[in-house]
Amino acid sequence: MNGNLLPTDKITEGPALVNILTDPNALAMPPKTDFTQMKGFATSMTKMMFNGEVDEVIAIIKSNFKHIAEVI
Repeated sequence: MNGNLLPTDKITEGPALVNILTDPNALAMPPKTDFTQMKGFATSMTKMMFNGEVDEVIAIIKSNFKHIAEVI
């Protein structure tokens, strides 16, 4: 592979539709995190739990737990 993510022999002139699979629970992490961002995230997760979305919070935690070493 030459570094392109899309095969160059499939590229046509004009617009194209590309289907990309992503993790809907993946968190976008800024290069640096400050206290207000952490507080906002904790507040958001707490509100979700109090609104009965505990399963969603658990899914977010499980999905992002593998990246904990990058943050600490």
